[in-house]
Amino acid sequence: MIHSMTGFGKTICELQGKKLNIEVKSLNSKQLDIYTNNHIDYVAASLARVYNRRNEYRKGLKIVWEAAIMRHFTVELEPVQ
Repeated sequence: MIHSMTGFGKTICELQGKKLNIEVKSLNSKQLDIYTNNHIDYVAASLARVYNRRNEYRKGLKIVWEAAIMRHFTVELEPVQ
């Protein structure tokens, strides 16, 4: 009988000449989230592109007021000039 939905497992193996680090975590969740190094590499490359082009972005909104906590729910914006 299962008494907890929390668990963790980790292993390292080699498959077709490539080293795989595998971690499995469950924290009382009924869903499965899978992330690989490719996901992280993509996010890092995307952030680098945005940072490198930061002076090219002219349109959008800027935050003029934000709540002390959870600002993504309570914020006032105005157009960027």
